[in-house]
Amino acid sequence: MMRRLLAALLLTAVAVGLGARADVGERKAVTSSTPAKGSEDLTEISATRQAQLRAEFRRFKEKLVLLAGRLEASTKAEDKDRAKGLQSVIELLRQRETEGRFDSMITELRRPKAGGDIDLLQKVVRENTELRKDLKRVLDLLKRDDRESEREKRDATTKLLEQIKELIAKQERVRAQTEIGRKTSKELKRD
Repeated sequence: MMRRLLAALLLTAVAVGLGARADVGERKAVTSSTPAKGSEDLTEISATRQAQLRAEFRRFKEKLVLLAGRLEASTKAEDKDRAKGLQSVIELLRQRETEGRFDSMITELRRPKAGGDIDLLQKVVRENTELRKDLKRVLDLLKRDDRESEREKRDATTKLLEQIKELIAKQERVRAQTEIGRKTSKELKRD
């Protein structure tokens, strides 16, 4: 169940990131080839799309906080470690004011004559680029947490296998020495 929830969170983050990226392309088209009247319509469409992405981002963040809380309350050590990783993602979102970036872009795009103001559109594009970078960092943090956890499990399993192999080898040596009768029971106890 935990993997499904993490997968859902990751998918939502990817959707928000790709939506933000697609919106940049729309704005570039607005500044280069569309007349002023049509650009006003496109800026309103872009503002509406950003509002939808902001709503998706809020849902994602709420799910992230909920999942972190559940993992933190768990009795398993690995769940508590994952909760710490999710808390670092939540802290990054707070520090970078990610939700505020959405609000800023929406406000700028809904200004009157926003489609004709190149400086304003460039500011929105810069803001969108920063937002995409932040979302990419969040994705990287979420992916890294899973990869590190899997690597740690694999390393622990490898160590256990090596210990088991050593024990088997020792046991075979002791059995062989017992069968041959080379060592007394006192000498075998030392081994």
